[in-house]
Amino acid sequence: MVGYAVTMKFKSSEEVEQLPRSNEFGRQVEALLKMPSPRVVVIEDVDECGVGAAFGEMCATTYMQFGCAGIVCSGGARDTEAIHQKKLPLFAKSRNVSHGYPQIYALNVPVNVGGVTVNPGDLLHGDADGIVTIPSELAPQVAEFCEKVIATEEEYLDYLNSGDVTVAGVDEAAQRFGTSKMELAKEILRKSAG
Repeated sequence: MVGYAVTMKFKSSEEVEQLPRSNEFGRQVEALLKMPSPRVVVIEDVDECGVGAAFGEMCATTYMQFGCAGIVCSGGARDTEAIHQKKLPLFAKSRNVSHGYPQIYALNVPVNVGGVTVNPGDLLHGDADGIVTIPSELAPQVAEFCEKVIATEEEYLDYLNSGDVTVAGVDEAAQRFGTSKMELAKEILRKSAG
């Protein structure tokens, strides 16, 4: 998953007489469309303990229709099986069947998820191991160097999978890998400084 952050603040522990206007799907979609595509919805659940799920299949499907490439949430999600079937990456702290009193009360403001501040428009990358933020000014270099890092790793793994592995060979291959990695890091620093 890769995309630009569309941020929301959510709570569900307090009953209110009138839901905030930002709860309206139309307003949430407007917030999505303010960011370039692809988009990643990032929801901070501000409740101390998760009372209700911050999103479910209806929200996820709505967001997908407007270029959402994934959802990240510091709280709970529901309908996760249905969302997985839609092949929408989702990262949530828990599963929670309850709605509580769902309120999206702020859109496209800085949020805190997993101890990281995410600002509207931040570039995010997520995979099975988690999510990272990529500074916008470094995005072109990150894309360029990903291919080089993968090639360096494949060279080492190819040796390990060759069927003719020795202790000395592992040492030599690991040294080549370490040297290549250091050279790439220096190149990244040079390019980002220049």
